[in-house]
Amino acid sequence: MVTVSGTGSNWTNSGDVYVGYSGSGTLNITGGAAVSNNNYSYCHIGYDSGSTGVVTVNGAGSTWNSGYLYVGYYGSGTLNITGGGAVSTNSDNCYIGYNSDMTGVV
Repeated sequence: MVTVSGTGSNWTNSGDVYVGYSGSGTLNITGGAAVSNNNYSYCHIGYDSGSTGVVTVNGAGSTWNSGYLYVGYYGSGTLNITGGGAVSTNSDNCYIGYNSDMTGVV
């Protein structure tokens, strides 16, 4: 589990992000924190078969600016956007339940 919390807390990532790669993973962005990825990075929530990934962006000012966004790639992915949180992509690519029989929930 990774938590980025509080106004002024930032995580800038230049590579790919996997939340739930070969198991379970959780990313929490709360309290005005910001996470950003470059335009060409891949952001997978629930990447591998049998994996489960959950990302929560909660609270006013909490943001996730991703690259290519996949919610449920070969696994199960959940993206929770609550309490004034915001999610955007740097690309035109956002997939929910990317492959057949995969579960993606926003």
